[in-house]
Amino acid sequence: MGRAAFQQVIRRDWWESHGRNPYRGTTRLSLFKSRHWGGYHFPRHFNLFNRRALASLAQKCGYEVDAIRTIVSPVNWTYSLRNALEDYGAPRWLIEQFSLKTPVTLGAFTLLDTVYQVFGRGALLQAVLRRPR
Repeated sequence: MGRAAFQQVIRRDWWESHGRNPYRGTTRLSLFKSRHWGGYHFPRHFNLFNRRALASLAQKCGYEVDAIRTIVSPVNWTYSLRNALEDYGAPRWLIEQFSLKTPVTLGAFTLLDTVYQVFGRGALLQAVLRRPR
């Protein structure tokens, strides 16, 4: 992939404005990988990375990597469980407990993801990339 193509990936996947993307190394992916993982957010994310792949691609395209780390996000937990519950035909009242409008579950998943973050396995991958001067 050339520099121009990588810049399109960065723009398309919100790296320039947000600097984060669902993390392929997250535990949520292994738990919900078949089809329920909340990180499958097409068309927002056409490309999903792990640390090594993102760093390698950035360097090949002429970017310097300042930092790659994970950050906390309760959203993927919420969407993953909601997707699974809907798919398995759970009652609507239960499904509605897992939305972005329910502060109790968002708070619980924030605490849970904070524990994962301590071990470098938060929900989102955040990169700080620089163009060399």
